[in-house]
Amino acid sequence: MSLTIRKFGQGSVTKKQKAWKGVLKEWASLMDRYVDFHDNDPAPYAYNERANVGLLAGAILLHDKKNHCLEEYSAQKRNSTGRVDLWAVVKKETYLAEAKFGWSSCQSGTPYFTSVNQAEQSELVGARYLLDTAIEKATGYTSDEPSFHVAAVFVVPYITKCQITEAEDVWKQILGEDLHLGSHSGFVAYYRQDQREVAATDDEERYPGVILFLSFRNYRAAPE
Repeated sequence: MSLTIRKFGQGSVTKKQKAWKGVLKEWASLMDRYVDFHDNDPAPYAYNERANVGLLAGAILLHDKKNHCLEEYSAQKRNSTGRVDLWAVVKKETYLAEAKFGWSSCQSGTPYFTSVNQAEQSELVGARYLLDTAIEKATGYTSDEPSFHVAAVFVVPYITKCQITEAEDVWKQILGEDLHLGSHSGFVAYYRQDQREVAATDDEERYPGVILFLSFRNYRAAPE
C-alpha cells in the first residue's frame, strides 16, 4: 500500500491545519488494517460516503488523544438546526465538515465520476462540483467557537476489464484537476493498494485506491 499527500490550490494552509497530514497517515493505516483483516471483502472505502466519513473520524481520534470528533453532529443553521457530517477538533481547531462521494470507472477515460445526488439519481460530475456542493452546505452551519468549514470529497476509481496502467492514467487526470478547482485549497490524499491485490478478471470489479480532497474555508459567524 502507498499514500501520497500534497497541497492543492492557491490558498494558504495554517500551521495547525498541517496536522491533517498526520490524520491522513492514520487514515491510510486504518485502511491497511481493514484490508489485511478482510482478505476477500472490498476495501472499506468502496462502500459509500458514510463508511468513508467513519474511517476519517477514526483517523482523527487515533492521530492525537487530544483530538475529538462526532459524526452526524447537531449544528445550528441560520434559522434551524441540522446535522453536519462531521464535527472535529484537531490541534485545538474546530472543524465542521460535509462529505461527498463518487465512483470513477477507469474505462471512462475522463476525470469525471458518478455521484448520487439528493434525488437519489446518478450524475456525472467533477471534483470541483462536489467540493462546491459540500462547502456550500458546510458553510450553512454555525458554531459557538472559532472554526473552519471543510469539504471532504472521496473519489473511488474501480477496475473491470481495464488494466492497472489504464487506471493510473485516470487517477492522474483526477489528481490533475486541481488546476480547475476554483477557490478551493487544502490537501489531496491518494491511497493505493498493492497492484497484485487488485487484479481483476473480466467479470468482476476491484477498487484499487481512493482519492480524498480536503478543502478548508475560514469560518465566519452568521449575522445576528
